[in-house]
Amino acid sequence: MIPDYKKEMYRLWSEHDVATFPKPSEESVRVKSRRYRDFFIKRFFPAQKDIAILDLGSGWGIFLKSCLDEGYANVFGVEVAEKFVQFSQEQMGVKNVVCGEIQSFLESAVDESFDIITAFDVMEHFTKSEIMGVLTLIRKKLKKNGRFIMQVPNGGSLSGLYIFNSDLTHEIAFTDYLVKELFQLAGFAKTGIFKEPDKNIFKKIIRKLAGYLLAFTNEFAFTTDLVAVGYASTTQDHALLGGSQGAFDDFFKKSDPWNLEKDEAEKTRYHITLQAIEKLPLAKNHVLELGCAEGNFTKHLSSSGYMVDAVDISQTAIARAKNLDLGNVDFYASPAAYFIKNHDIKKYGLVLLMETLYYLDSHDKHVFMETLSQKIDPTAFLVVSMPMNSHDPFFFSPKNLVEFMGKYGFLPVVSRVVSVKGFANIPMYKKVIPMALRGAYLAIVGNINKNRINQQLFIFKKS
Repeated sequence: MIPDYKKEMYRLWSEHDVATFPKPSEESVRVKSRRYRDFFIKRFFPAQKDIAILDLGSGWGIFLKSCLDEGYANVFGVEVAEKFVQFSQEQMGVKNVVCGEIQSFLESAVDESFDIITAFDVMEHFTKSEIMGVLTLIRKKLKKNGRFIMQVPNGGSLSGLYIFNSDLTHEIAFTDYLVKELFQLAGFAKTGIFKEPDKNIFKKIIRKLAGYLLAFTNEFAFTTDLVAVGYASTTQDHALLGGSQGAFDDFFKKSDPWNLEKDEAEKTRYHITLQAIEKLPLAKNHVLELGCAEGNFTKHLSSSGYMVDAVDISQTAIARAKNLDLGNVDFYASPAAYFIKNHDIKKYGLVLLMETLYYLDSHDKHVFMETLSQKIDPTAFLVVSMPMNSHDPFFFSPKNLVEFMGKYGFLPVVSRVVSVKGFANIPMYKKVIPMALRGAYLAIVGNINKNRINQQLFIFKKS
């Protein structure tokens, strides 16, 4: 039962606030649409456009309009305020929006009918006695490979708590730990917690410095909102078929975004990798390169005489790679896990997994490696390279990498550490920062650039 104060708040809100609430300006619609597109749609939506999308508490309909603009035509919304519903239909062009309560709508909806369900600043309004029932309903309405995307104020940060305590109808202060626990109890097979990247460079610096100086270990300590994605199931087809493609396509709008052509660390890594490959007794001359990007290393493989199938998740990167016109190379735009599942990879004498494995979360790593282990030719070699860091969980230490690969029957036959003096991809003025400011410097630029001077190269073979 809804508490009396909550009923009264909603009555006042619907009779006064909604009636007098100013309609969003064209500028605010544009800004919000860009945010929805860049962070949510491109990152978390699958590539296929015929999926069914439901937005809970759809408000003015800006998110659903953003979906329509990106080609997702099968969109639905439920909103309690009639004024918002009318605006969505008449001004946003979102016709499939109904006026009603979320719980009632979900109870009447057919099970497994939506691919994606979203809720922006909605779930914190449910009481503790309601939340499990609502989350369970949401999970039941998702299709087999569906996902629930939720944004809520972060109860684990000061700014998030300020937002939470500014509205009396907010009932639950979600933290990243609580979200994972609730999603698991509701039956979601997997949960991911995310934060939007800082757009303001000054805020980014202040937050990183504060986290470093105060020794905060929680990466969400300075995040106002939490974004959670709950997956209804975790199947092999689900792994790597999410919104990564759109995110990487956006990243590759700029040619050579990692500056690979000029980076001395990359040139050294390429040279040592080719040297190691040329010494291998390959049973077959056909090579599979997973995560080829724009074909920077593919060119070296091609010029060395290998027949190459090069795969990358980004269609933009693959289109640029095809312009290289390499006669002995075929390029494929596909998620790596999907490619190896749906192709015969026993024809390859060498499989390259360079700067790729650490982009996968723990579940997707498992799915990927299970599939690769089952389908790779027993005589083939597997090349794995990545930055070396024993303290950053984003990467592997050499010991952890060998242990991880051993779980899937791969044993190392070659191991190298590529070392380059200086800091790759860091301007000269940053190299001469006094040692007294070293800690602050690392807090600002992060560990990824720092660790690109030490690259680990392993070549594995099935045991």
